[in-house]
Amino acid sequence: MHEKAHMDVEQESLLDERAAAKFLGVSPRVLWGLADAGSIAFIRIGPRLKRYSPRDLQEFIDRNRHINRPVCDNILPTMQPAAEHRHQEVLDGNT
Repeated sequence: MHEKAHMDVEQESLLDERAAAKFLGVSPRVLWGLADAGSIAFIRIGPRLKRYSPRDLQEFIDRNRHINRPVCDNILPTMQPAAEHRHQEVLDGNT
């Protein structure tokens, strides 16, 4: 009985394709492509119907989260000596 209650709660929390696409902020067509490519887990209900777990969708988001580092972090160390040299020229009056 307890197992059935757990299954009912899990089924209630499953999202249809429209709600899952909205959860991800993409169109249903993009969601279908991600699901067909195996990038997003889904539960197949019958031959055509798919349902998505919010937990699986959040895991997809977490796996694909990227943090871009500013490009200037990589450039500044190489530019710094030249900038210091130019600064010294200005101080010396050799511009």
